[in-house]
Amino acid sequence: MEKDVDLDELKKAIVGDSEGKSKSPAPSRAAEKKTIESVDEIVQRIEEKYKEEGAYIRRENAEPEIDINKVLSPEITVSGNPSDLAESDSGFVRFAGKLYLKFKGFFDKLAGSFANSDYLKKLDWDLYAAGLPFTGSQYLILTLVSATVLALIAFIASVPLFLTKGNPVLAAIGPITVAFLTFVLVYVFARMHPATIAANRSRAAERYLPFALRHLAVEIRAGMGLYQAMRAVAAANYGELSEEFKRTLREIDEGKPMEVALSNLAARSKSRGMRRAVASILRAVRIGGNLSDTIMNIAKDVSFEQRQKVAAYSEKLNFFGVLFMFVGVVFPVMLAMLTTIGYAPTSGKLLAAFRFPPALLMVAFLIGFPGILLLFYMFVRMSDPMR
Repeated sequence: MEKDVDLDELKKAIVGDSEGKSKSPAPSRAAEKKTIESVDEIVQRIEEKYKEEGAYIRRENAEPEIDINKVLSPEITVSGNPSDLAESDSGFVRFAGKLYLKFKGFFDKLAGSFANSDYLKKLDWDLYAAGLPFTGSQYLILTLVSATVLALIAFIASVPLFLTKGNPVLAAIGPITVAFLTFVLVYVFARMHPATIAANRSRAAERYLPFALRHLAVEIRAGMGLYQAMRAVAAANYGELSEEFKRTLREIDEGKPMEVALSNLAARSKSRGMRRAVASILRAVRIGGNLSDTIMNIAKDVSFEQRQKVAAYSEKLNFFGVLFMFVGVVFPVMLAMLTTIGYAPTSGKLLAAFRFPPALLMVAFLIGFPGILLLFYMFVRMSDPMR
């Protein structure tokens, strides 16, 4: 059985014994300093002895555990600066890099007004989680160059359109407004793009999480180490989850401690089940315990949560099925029938109110109803917990 040693209590006991054996009632500062140094040496020797015996050393004032939001280091992301974009294999990225080098001063000032260190750190994490091969500074420059070029194109294209209106004020303000809106839209979309990719990857990986965790638990129970079990899961066909395990193994092979690599796996995952699984694995690795049983229990919990989400989604589909039927079948048929009756020669003044113009009917049937059905479809698909 492993020992659980509290070094703070041990240190207090040693200090108490030393003071009890001292003959001087009021030791000098030098004597106190010497006593503390000797106590630290004793504690260090005892700690090394217990570590050799496999004991778990418990410290009350120890440093906090690894914060997965602070694990990211330059070795994880692609190293480089914005000037390296000009040497990219992608034609578009290479063009943006050359344009940046030509107007480096302007784009550097523009980037400085948009970003600080916290902004770039958050962008680094989003890019890392999305698997995009850029640093935060590179992606920011790429975004600003793209937004500036598209804004200039929109400005040039809109000038003739506003000149035909014959209003000099509109001709001056209109193209500038179009260019500004284009710049803002491109920037916002590009900034959200890495986080969107990361969220989609996490959802795709979470579909296979219970099966991968059971696989991992079975491999460990069969006698494999955690690293070999993770390699077996990475080699299996679990979609994005296998790719995430491959990234974790690659970080370990590159020299990252397993604890840090697993923390990175949890940090770049938006899945609550994955974070809980990694936290339990790290806890079991640090303090001991039956790792396979721990992982198997997490797999059961994740599977139960997924079944609950699917049940809630099924109830939501029943409600949206009724709305879909009304919008897709009942309302169009009612509108067509009322319009036909309204245009009938025998219709009275009351039914004449349903004589809708043909243009309005065309908009309703070709744009209105199909648009509402498309929104229903998009909402239902986005609500699918297993997509």
